[in-house]
Amino acid sequence: MINTWIELNKSNLIHNVDQVKKIIGKNVQIAAVIKSNAYGHGLVEISSILNKLDAISYLCTAGLSEALELRKNNISKPILVMSYNDAPLEEAIKNKIDLTVYETNTLNQLNLAANKLNTKASIHIKVDTGLSRLGVPVDQALEFINYARQLDGILIAGIFTHFAESEVENQEYTELQSNKFKNLLTNLSTLNFDIPIKHCANSSATLTHQHSVNMIRTGRALYGIWSSKFVKEKSTKLHPGLVLKPVLEWKSRIIQTKTISTDTFVGYKRTFQAKRKTRLAILPIGYWEGLNHGLSNKGHILVNGHLVPIVGKICMNLTTIDVTDFPDIQEGDVATILGNYPGVWLDDWSEKLDALPLEMITHLYPQILRKII
Repeated sequence: MINTWIELNKSNLIHNVDQVKKIIGKNVQIAAVIKSNAYGHGLVEISSILNKLDAISYLCTAGLSEALELRKNNISKPILVMSYNDAPLEEAIKNKIDLTVYETNTLNQLNLAANKLNTKASIHIKVDTGLSRLGVPVDQALEFINYARQLDGILIAGIFTHFAESEVENQEYTELQSNKFKNLLTNLSTLNFDIPIKHCANSSATLTHQHSVNMIRTGRALYGIWSSKFVKEKSTKLHPGLVLKPVLEWKSRIIQTKTISTDTFVGYKRTFQAKRKTRLAILPIGYWEGLNHGLSNKGHILVNGHLVPIVGKICMNLTTIDVTDFPDIQEGDVATILGNYPGVWLDDWSEKLDALPLEMITHLYPQILRKII
């Protein structure tokens, strides 16, 4: 019997895609960000759904190995590798995968590889407008693009940048970055060079601003995860009726119940001591599976509609909960570890741990079974 699994709500995912599409309109494309195991949801499972949606134009991975995994699983949508090449460049070209380029060494290697294959390598040029992470510095971008244009093995399919803080209320820096990018595009147009695909907006910028150009990249919004309270409040005010629905629920099954007497300790380092005769239930999941250790004696689990506390230290593969007040909870019952319910959603975890929601959800162990429902 499978004791822990993750359910992926296909209808909610499609709903979220539709919500984003309504906001950006028919002339703007959607690039779905499915890096980091689709934000912990399941790379192949999520991509298999998105692959069939007309509203999705691109899938975006962090590394080339992720993109190749998608091709092995018959995912046919255009793919953009946004960050690094952790597999041979020739494989990207053979599998019609677009690569992000931001320095001449990779550009030259790609050109050579494409020439050997008697074809062109499709690239998107990343421009650094102020995040100071990957990207050609914006003041060097024209020179870089002009060099890339001269390489006969290179096809410049797209150009993009990435915002540093589009989820915060003060939008001055985002506007600054956006203007730098737009000025670059204007300069390219003046030189009669138009790069087909232009993108800079992530989920936050898409939902709250007009920074879309002709493609947007969205990750969080697809999975029903708000990036901040500001984004949720502003976007729902701008777009009445906007609702994002969480796609993921993580569940497990109680493998034992037992009763302990008053003053009995629970777990490593005895951090919980029963103040009454206490009935416990044991779940076969722990921090190895992705349940943050910081939720020890802080977090809650949902069982049969009851919100029950985690007691004692969360172990590597086991977690103990106090079910004393709910005699209906029995061995074999299904518990919701993470889901769209008060007390067990990412916002609750984030508040208790002062941690990033994406950090927590991307730590869900990849080998946990994902079920599309």
